[in-house]
Amino acid sequence: MDIDKSRLVELVTKEVMRVLSSGSSEPAKPGHPPALVAGDPSLLPASIAGRISACNLDAYTCAEDADRFDKMYLTELGQTDLADIALGRTSGKVSCAVCSMLLRGKEVWLLESALTFRKYGATAPRALLMTLEGYVRTLRNYGVKLFDGKTALNKYTAAPMPDPGLPEGIINEAVARRLVNAAEGDSIRIKKGSVITPSARDVIKDAHKRLEIVEEV
Repeated sequence: MDIDKSRLVELVTKEVMRVLSSGSSEPAKPGHPPALVAGDPSLLPASIAGRISACNLDAYTCAEDADRFDKMYLTELGQTDLADIALGRTSGKVSCAVCSMLLRGKEVWLLESALTFRKYGATAPRALLMTLEGYVRTLRNYGVKLFDGKTALNKYTAAPMPDPGLPEGIINEAVARRLVNAAEGDSIRIKKGSVITPSARDVIKDAHKRLEIVEEV
């Protein structure tokens, strides 16, 4: 019996998309690669959401499932999972999924506003903040990429800046961009003891500004 190959491919594709959509937070989109999303998929920017079929963590049951997904997006990330990923531990579902994706050379993207610890920049011990930021830096060294989502980054502002000329606390990417735009010279002044995120350093470096750490105004 002759088999219409194009029809067979169509049927197989539909079945694959049906299986993937069973663990998705939204219907599978024909022609869009499946992407694993840990957290709220509605936080993904339209430029990303419109190009993927978002699947929630219910679609991930074991390490081999990572082969089914094109990329992974983290829109929410607890401190335990952050530490586990940085240390290569797979004790939780999120850390297991992330490590499995990275081991297979798949892209993993982290929403900046998922790093909720940054909103305590004005009150938390600097040593604790530095430890958590160290985990974030380790993730970036692993190849995890940070991105902005629908939630404005200043939802978790780095810290109050009572003196615009000498900001303090956690200086994240959003704050760094504001400082670069307001800078009149070739240097950015930051109060000593502040925590400067890797993405903030990149913004300052890309703007060809010099970072100056000072103790007092």
